Amino acid sequence: MSRIKSDKVLIGENYVLNSNSQNLKEACSKYNLIIEKAQMKAKQIIDEANNIKLEANTIKDEAIQILNKTNDDASKIIEKAKNDANEQSQLIIKKAFEEGSKKGYEEGKIEAYNDVTKELEDKILNVDNFTKSLFDIKKKIIRSSYVDILELVVLICEKITGEMFKNNDDILLNLIKEASLKLTSENEVIKLITNPKMYERLISISNRIKDEIPKLNNICIIEDNNVSCDGVIVESLSCRIDATLSSCIDELKEKLFNELKNTPDETIINDFENG
Repeated sequence: MSRIKSDKVLIGENYVLNSNSQNLKEACSKYNLIIEKAQMKAKQIIDEANNIKLEANTIKDEAIQILNKTNDDASKIIEKAKNDANEQSQLIIKKAFEEGSKKGYEEGKIEAYNDVTKELEDKILNVDNFTKSLFDIKKKIIRSSYVDILELVVLICEKITGEMFKNNDDILLNLIKEASLKLTSENEVIKLITNPKMYERLISISNRIKDEIPKLNNICIIEDNNVSCDGVIVESLSCRIDATLSSCIDELKEKLFNELKNTPDETIINDFENG
């Protein structure tokens, strides 16, 4: 059940820090501990990203090896077709010549030419179909590699931004600020709907929200378990805007995959081979 705790939003109050030396030491110690944990987590994420990049390069190398081997096979098929055609042509001509008469020789020569021509045309057609199939396989392998790489990029982005969001109120403030730009109304009460776990955090930056975002001078913070813990929903009388980190990443992911989908196959293959 959503509830409004506007009595916890303090406007214009002055807060005085305790100057007790022991409290300051404890605060500094906690701050240093948080910094150390953040640095360790950042190093872990970077190591994971490097491993993922190594896996992506391995996929690319394997795909190139498959394509090179297939090209070699196609060249061997064409060369064998030519050699087989020449051998059969010589055999048919020799047989016709041995049968005797000039008429038989000429007829045999024509028959040999027609047979060899038809067989060669069939082999060339088969090679052409094989080449087209090879190109289709090549496209699928390369597109699949790009899809895998994009998935890895999004995964890394989610991990890094998720960790930063936990300890950086500026990211939350920027999400709210971006959402406020889409509001069309002025001087009305704006609802910030958030998960109960985010409530106290929003209360702590409520004065900053009012100071830095004039449109949100009159705000009402509401708890809702259906909202994720990575942002808020900004709601006015005229619109409702999702200002969560996950929605931003989903929007970025959709743009990246749409761009990949609309990129011509030739462009993707050239970028892959020249990259």
